[in-house]
Amino acid sequence: MTAHRLVVVALAAAAAAGCNGDRAPQKPATAGPSAPAAPSGSAAAVPGDPQCLPLNVCDQWSGCARVARTATGWTVVAADRVAPGDPVEVTSVCTSGATCTAVRGIPKGVSCPDWTSPPYIAPPGYRCVWDGTSCHRA
Repeated sequence: MTAHRLVVVALAAAAAAGCNGDRAPQKPATAGPSAPAAPSGSAAAVPGDPQCLPLNVCDQWSGCARVARTATGWTVVAADRVAPGDPVEVTSVCTSGATCTAVRGIPKGVSCPDWTSPPYIAPPGYRCVWDGTSCHRA
């Protein structure tokens, strides 16, 4: 293989690895029911339900959300901006290279921008904790 062809193949592989749209959503692992969310930027697996995690709306950090699994995915129990019962996704939303497991949802009546390329999303500057009565920033 020529040096030019190797460079082209390497660039194509790097571009494919950097795309967020071609990755399957992460499947959450199970653990104890009251385990707190991992600190920002950590690569810890999602613990069992219900969860208290950072909320990402339209690629912006928007407080915290308590979510629970259902037969079809994840549903909001209580959140800063999303209504109880709304379906959401639990996944790593960061595009900065860090893994940051969070709740991704869109409140009713909100229209998110149609990005042509993914925006830069760093881990949130906070973590969410369940104190026994509410899911809030810590």
